[in-house]
Amino acid sequence: MDRRTLPRKFIRVPIGYRLKVMAEERTLTCPSAINISMNGILVRSTERVPLGTRCYIIIFVLEEGVETKILAWGTVVRDNADGLAIRFSQILGKEGLERLRDLVLFRSPDPEQAQREFEGFVRQAGDPGPVQG
Repeated sequence: MDRRTLPRKFIRVPIGYRLKVMAEERTLTCPSAINISMNGILVRSTERVPLGTRCYIIIFVLEEGVETKILAWGTVVRDNADGLAIRFSQILGKEGLERLRDLVLFRSPDPEQAQREFEGFVRQAGDPGPVQG
């Protein structure tokens, strides 16, 4: 079975926010992300970063004229023509977790599944429990 036809573990939703990826003593400024899930983000970039590279991510979320940020640590897990796929290892701060949950939850075709994914991510990350909302 082709990898592209396998069911995804996490719901991905399209987003167009700009972001910065800091890896290997350099900063990639990306005009937009392609999609995001509770587990990671696919970023549009012409610059390449080696697989396995740990990176710091800043996602600039612009909603109704107000910009907030999601700060995260992650690892580059795929690099192809679509862009860089980064798996989150840690979302920094309660506000960042809430913002990530809201981005995926409110854009998801299956909000209940998205909430379960969020709770699983929080448990895996070692947080004391899910953010209620």
